[in-house]
Amino acid sequence: MIISGSTLLGIVIANSFSKRVKELFDIKTFLTVFETSMSDIGMHTEDILQSTRQYMKTGIKQIISNIYSDMQTEYPDLLEKSWEEQIIKNRGKLSLTDQDIDTFISIGKFLGNTGLENQKKHIQHMIGVIDKQMEHAVTQRDKNKKIALNFGVLGGLMITLMLM
Repeated sequence: MIISGSTLLGIVIANSFSKRVKELFDIKTFLTVFETSMSDIGMHTEDILQSTRQYMKTGIKQIISNIYSDMQTEYPDLLEKSWEEQIIKNRGKLSLTDQDIDTFISIGKFLGNTGLENQKKHIQHMIGVIDKQMEHAVTQRDKNKKIALNFGVLGGLMITLMLM
């Protein structure tokens, strides 16, 4: 039972590294769809938030859904405030680092608040930042996933041996 429990803990920790990569990918997807919808189709921010949810597969989807729901009451003053509040509120459900969270929060500062060209520049910059964070996340995942799994199994074996 101890070995199973510690192995499961190792699996959970190992999966958090993969989950971070998926969450960063969802943020990048959101930005890409947002830019395309805004510039090519001419959609408004509120409509883009509603339509981008279908592309999300992680906890980012719930955050975007909550922001969209908040915007049904007070827009546009609420977007930046709701963006930050929802990210902070749901932070514990995400596998993002503090740097990732800061980047994610900063996205809400320019969406719907600046002109079309300015938003496009910000989005392109943020996509570049996310790409770098994804590279780092993939490196961390590849490096630490096996370590976490091995520590889970070996830790359980050590505890079992010590208790005997």
